[in-house]
Amino acid sequence: MATFPAALGPPEGRQLLPADYDGDVRRGCPPEVEVTIVELDGEELAILAFPPKTEPPLVALTEVERILLACVVRGMSNAEIATERGRSIHTVAKQLAGLCRKFGVASRVELAAVAGATDLGAKQRS
Repeated sequence: MATFPAALGPPEGRQLLPADYDGDVRRGCPPEVEVTIVELDGEELAILAFPPKTEPPLVALTEVERILLACVVRGMSNAEIATERGRSIHTVAKQLAGLCRKFGVASRVELAAVAGATDLGAKQRS
């Protein structure tokens, strides 16, 4: 990997590669990565600009939602959550449906997977 020249601006969120790295750089990049080809000192270089990382949606969750998410990550059933929280199974199901909408998923399995993929599962288990 080439050193990022100061003439090209700050390197944060960007990577510099030879333009012919592993074939055509543009073809191998996901669509959210912006690829710009520049010439510097007679060499074609590709600047890969990655989208900024966003905070996981944990900050947008209420305390009840955080607790419910922790229960889902631990693999608890609706009945177990209801018993532990002193709520009805219907209330738990309604709260889970709201969490699924917030995360854009269709099931508790997907909800647990998203929580694990975004580090929410690790935060909730501690």
